[in-house]
Amino acid sequence: MTSGYPWLADAVSVNATVITASRRLARELQAAFEQEQRRAGYRSWPTPHIEAITDWLATALDGAEQQGLQRLIDPAASGLLWERCLGETSRQDLLSTAGVLRHARQAWQRVHDWRIPVDTVTAAASSRDEHWFVRAASAYQNFLRAGGWIDQAQLTEYCADVLQGAQLAPGKQIYLAGFDRLTPVQRYLFEQLAAVNIETLEVPVSTRVATRRYRSYANEDAQWRAAGRWARDQLQRDPKARIAVIVPNLEQDAAAIARKVREGFAAGWQLAGSTYRSAVNVSYGQRLSAFPAIVAAEKALRFAANGLRGPDISLLLRSPFFGQEDMPGRCRLETQLRSLVDRQWQPGNLLNALNDTAPATDGAVWRERMQLLVDVVNQQDEQLAPAIWAERIDALLSSLGWPGIQQSDSEEFQLINRWRQLLNEFARLGSVRSVPTFREAVGYLFQMAGETLYQPETPAGGLSLIGLLESAGLEFDHVWVGNMDASRWPSAGQPLALLSRQLQRDTGMPDATPADTLAFAERTLDRLGKSTAQLLYSWSRSDGDTELQPSPLLQLDANSAVETDAGDPGWFACSMAGRAKLDMLHPDSAPPVLPDEKIRGGAYTVQRMQEEPFSAFVAGRLAANTLEPYQAGLTPRLRGIALHDALYRLLLDKPSRSQLQGWTAAQREERSERAAWLALTDIGKQADDILRLILQFEKRRLQQILLRFLDEECARDDFSIDALEERLQLKHGAVVLNMRIDRIDRLADQSLLVIDYKSGTRKTFMNAKKGVPANVQLSVYARTLAAPIGGLALINLDSREISYQGEGAGVPFGKIKAEDWPQALASWCADVDALLVRFAAGETGVNGNQSADDGRPLALLSRIEELRRED
Repeated sequence: MTSGYPWLADAVSVNATVITASRRLARELQAAFEQEQRRAGYRSWPTPHIEAITDWLATALDGAEQQGLQRLIDPAASGLLWERCLGETSRQDLLSTAGVLRHARQAWQRVHDWRIPVDTVTAAASSRDEHWFVRAASAYQNFLRAGGWIDQAQLTEYCADVLQGAQLAPGKQIYLAGFDRLTPVQRYLFEQLAAVNIETLEVPVSTRVATRRYRSYANEDAQWRAAGRWARDQLQRDPKARIAVIVPNLEQDAAAIARKVREGFAAGWQLAGSTYRSAVNVSYGQRLSAFPAIVAAEKALRFAANGLRGPDISLLLRSPFFGQEDMPGRCRLETQLRSLVDRQWQPGNLLNALNDTAPATDGAVWRERMQLLVDVVNQQDEQLAPAIWAERIDALLSSLGWPGIQQSDSEEFQLINRWRQLLNEFARLGSVRSVPTFREAVGYLFQMAGETLYQPETPAGGLSLIGLLESAGLEFDHVWVGNMDASRWPSAGQPLALLSRQLQRDTGMPDATPADTLAFAERTLDRLGKSTAQLLYSWSRSDGDTELQPSPLLQLDANSAVETDAGDPGWFACSMAGRAKLDMLHPDSAPPVLPDEKIRGGAYTVQRMQEEPFSAFVAGRLAANTLEPYQAGLTPRLRGIALHDALYRLLLDKPSRSQLQGWTAAQREERSERAAWLALTDIGKQADDILRLILQFEKRRLQQILLRFLDEECARDDFSIDALEERLQLKHGAVVLNMRIDRIDRLADQSLLVIDYKSGTRKTFMNAKKGVPANVQLSVYARTLAAPIGGLALINLDSREISYQGEGAGVPFGKIKAEDWPQALASWCADVDALLVRFAAGETGVNGNQSADDGRPLALLSRIEELRRED
């Protein structure tokens, strides 16, 4: 071959089997060979024997025809057996088996890689954890023997002992590529093959010496952006160049590093399509459970198995993975869900709650599909084989409309195939798993998804982003190796936690000693220097407040040329700021209100008009409101609603002051208790056990407030209640406002006192500095009523105090004199009229003096920050 991997053509020409240390290298060699064949003008060619070592052995064992061979179990079945063995041999309850399971499987793999007998491991064990591992490993081994199985750790030695050479290497020759160091069991395998005249050759080491350069950056973000820009520059010079950015421990933060590299390599990739995103080919996949379609499937199945809280159900309502039917109706359902008390919802009680509070036409198809989950809940205690549960889960998801993709692209198609492959793996657990319930089946299925790394196959991008260890055997024209600071390279040694440290040192296991870790790091850098023509090392000078130094393995000295902050393009989003001038349109108004236009918000829309016209326009005319957050328990809004309802029920008979004074203590107790309970009835319909307890406390709190309120009412001057929850309509030109007044009292002089209840934070009626009401809501009510108004009042009610604030000729707690009251009220009503005139005209001004917190909810619509900068 003329470029890259010159040995490969010779290997294929003699029908040799090429064995690689990683699947990525196997794919790379396959692609390089095919590219060379096309370059040579061939239209067809024999498929070369190139496989990763684990795939090679598994395929050979699967195709072997000898009788009595043991069966290779997949990692999921192995993990299930390990969980059982760890649980049965543990002498204490395990809070979480995931971490212990990982350590146990690593130790088991290493024991077999180093061909250490179990007796030796047992004899070396000294700590409690090491003895526990030995017990669990013995139990695990017994399970395997009883089932006639082997696992991945035992595969290499088993194949070396039982398979014939022709099954492993038909061409009598094996090339090894990408092995930084062979394990003892791998050496044993190739020795066994050599004994039957199968030659094993290590791929020739490149003799080229890379040109080295060094760069440092202020922080890691700048480093990866610069790496992306550097790769872009190399490709622009030579579009056929093979370029890689290599990262030690890429798996720890692959997604974040990839985003930063794209910032430099394909600026603006967030605004472009998948082509820009895939321009950087990341070698490390994500957990299958992290892909949005799989997350949606998990939420739906866990909804049936365990129930879900509001935020997760919100995802199900808005998710496109369950079809796009009636998405506006589903969004209205989601808004309605936010108005309910959040709890652990089951499919049945959620549907009942939504059916009681939302129109039946909203999300009708979605509700029908959720009814399928209700049916599953009724059957979830069944115990069935994993294969049957796999079929039922697949059928259930299909019935729910999942994955909801009308025309899937290649990546989505691959994802769904990988999910179905996972279902098949789960179905095969029947040989090692007793019959589970639906809840157990769903739990283990998504545990498997969380342990499964998946990366869709995509067209080769212009830049490869790979891990340092995974780069073994790969060849490039240009390589950038980042994060080469002393804290990350050499990487910290990680000896196994469940094997004796002395045993690891005696047998020469990786990271058993600092010297081994250092030697391996040096060999890795030496190998990198021979894999490319140009090599650039980089590091960050700081990590937060921590100052970083370059790795000592780079062997820099005072004469070493180190570029500082070279080539960092910065964030793409920052480059967009200030490019376009914000043009101010004057007058910046909406169309006038039309005669038949529906205005929402009632009197509060006028209050919004006083504070910020734009807010009144958005809420009153566009009907846009801030979404309520999901909150457990009783939210302040629900408490306020309950208090208003309790006050209404307490005074439903419209008693006068004298009648209130005539109630006995027992009558007050009975009436207040009944009013409090009835006010909480609707909330109690959707309550779980915990919320029912909370409602009992809330009932007592409400009752105490009502009793104190009655005391305050009895102490007032004479009055009678004229109206409760009075519905009124204010018409002013084209503006029509529908309102509801909490309460209207008739005073001794037959004038009206308009009352508004306030719960929560204490509200002030008057703005002392301006001498006008702080809130125009009561003024709007007064403007609507035709009868003489004797006063306006706020009643603040909470557990700490009950206070009255207001003004008027008949209000003893006001400061305006009786003779000045008519003029003051007329002035306030005139202010209301002026606000309505401006609202009707379409005024939409933004209040630039409001605080950041007040302006934030509408900031994206009002562009308040841009307007402030323009000013």
